[in-house]
Amino acid sequence: MAALVHAAAPLTAAALAAALGWPGDRVAQALHDAARRPDLTDPIVLHHPTATTCTFRPRPERLTTAQRRALERPAGHHAAVTPPRWRAHRGR
Repeated sequence: MAALVHAAAPLTAAALAAALGWPGDRVAQALHDAARRPDLTDPIVLHHPTATTCTFRPRPERLTTAQRRALERPAGHHAAVTPPRWRAHRGR
């Protein structure tokens, strides 16, 4: 999962295996498990933008439609959250 999250673009299984130095069957099993068990990858889910590539994207049900739309607006339209306020929301 971490490799696909860090990747700059969707990857094929072969490219993912090469980047990680893993055998192809290990990558295939990891992708299979991620597809079958989205509860293990929450809050992201495996996504196949083409028949041969994969990446992760946020699970849409984690936010409301209004929240997702608000996050799609240009950066200047969001209220800034300062670090101290952010820390307070994380329980610090």
